[in-house]
Formats: sequence, structure tokens, C-alpha cells
Amino acid sequence: DSSINAIKLSNLYPLLKKTGYTPSVKDIKRYMLQYDTDHNGLIDFSEYLNAVSAQEKINNKKASLLKLMKKKLSKNQFSEILNIFEKFDIDHNSCLTYQEFTKCIKQCQPSLKQDEIFTLMQQMDTDQTGLIELYEFVYYMGRVILQKKKSNGYSSDDDSDDDMLNTSSTTHNITYLNHHMYDMKQLPSLAM
Repeated sequence: DSSINAIKLSNLYPLLKKTGYTPSVKDIKRYMLQYDTDHNGLIDFSEYLNAVSAQEKINNKKASLLKLMKKKLSKNQFSEILNIFEKFDIDHNSCLTYQEFTKCIKQCQPSLKQDEIFTLMQQMDTDQTGLIELYEFVYYMGRVILQKKKSNGYSSDDDSDDDMLNTSSTTHNITYLNHHMYDMKQLPSLAM
């Protein structure tokens, strides 16, 4: 019986939880739809290997985007983006839920409407998980800062405009970042 060497939907959650990952039911179903390529309700060994390989590629891409932004931004800018993200990541799971993101935006831009916040979140959520992961936030905000530097005549290697992120005032920084998050219509799509 081939089901002996396969993972059922009902077994996937406890298996992933043992690895430290606690996905939602929606995540589990999406995972099964994506990787159960023969649609038999099981993930056999070859499908599992394909899933692991695909996840490794995704993780490498996320790490590459973080490294890219770390290289292009000044140390202070990169650090402050991380600090802002951590401040709003209430449950410390390295991603912002819609509620966390809304709270972040509303603190500094209370006039934004729910549909505008939702649209902004969709722009940032490039992998369409319904969450803004750390790499997405850093990449998006890094692009905002780099675009601002470019429009002010700075090269991407010029650190002289560190005052754009003033580490002495997190509230100011959040306001700055949120202001530019709202103005992102000027940037091209952030498809990765």
C-alpha cells in the first residue's frame, strides 16, 4: 500500500509543528494543493522531496533579498527597519498579520482607510500568504528608502543621508516609513 509511505492531510500539521512551524489550516490546505501533484490526498516521498526543494529555493530567495537590502542600505537604516518591524510583530513570529499591520499604520497614519491599508498590505505581501514576512517588509521599505535616496540625488552606496532614519526617534521613523509606504504608487511593481 503506497499510503504507508505518504503523509495525509491530518498528519501534516503535527509533523510541521514538531519542526517549530505552526501553520494555519488554510496554510496546510494550500500546501496540500500545491504539493499533492497526483491529487490523491497524500504527499508521497517524491512529492515531499519536491516540496522541500521548493521551500529551500524560497528560503534562499528570502535570504538573498535580505542580504541585498542589507548591502544597499546603511547599517542604521537596515537596523531601524528591523526595529520597526519587531515593534509591531506583537507575537514575535517574524511576520505581520493584518491586525498587526493595521495597528502599525493607524498609529502613524490614522486617516488611512481600511481599503487603502488592505491594498498596501497586498502590495507588500508578494507571496500572497496574507502575512507580511520580515523579508517582504525589509525589501519593501528598503525600496522606499532607495527610491527616496535616488530622487534626492544620492547614489545607492551613499550613507550620508542616514538622517532619513533617525534612530533617536522610533515614532518619527515609523511616521516616515508609513508616509512613504502610502506614497509607493510612484514605484514599479515589487514582483520578486
